[in-house]
Amino acid sequence: LKYTGLDVSYDGGAGIQYKGKFATSDNSGGLVYFAVPLETFYPAATREALLNSIIQYFGIKLDQQFSAAEIEISSIYPNPTHLTTIGVRIYSTDVITGQIGWSIYDILGRQVSSDKIELSSSSEYDWALKLQNENFNNLSSGIYFIKIQANNKRVYGKFTYIK
Repeated sequence: LKYTGLDVSYDGGAGIQYKGKFATSDNSGGLVYFAVPLETFYPAATREALLNSIIQYFGIKLDQQFSAAEIEISSIYPNPTHLTTIGVRIYSTDVITGQIGWSIYDILGRQVSSDKIELSSSSEYDWALKLQNENFNNLSSGIYFIKIQANNKRVYGKFTYIK
């Protein structure tokens, strides 16, 4: 996205888009970033057309059904930790059913570990996540991110591991 009358190579742009791998991540992702607030695209029809083009850019089908329920990580404890087990508590505005999937990534976006947990229906769930397995044997001290998937939603948290 370009500002009118400015040279993007010298002055920069009003927005960027990118799809692909970030740094050394194993997974692809995407980003649409504006240097101005979305509300500044006026009139509303222009803003709506812009949002529709972003939806198409990411390949989202408008007929997909999304749950209004939200999930959140209530806590990761102890944090920071030097222990081989951390506690994770998640909460949902709706009952969580089926499986919770979790993945842990290092600061460069590389997946360190992942698993799925079958659970009984509840809106709050606690579990102990064991950090000591074949993937964690050579784990260095640092910041790690945890991604939790439940009820077709994703939520992210972070924790610090100290050897």
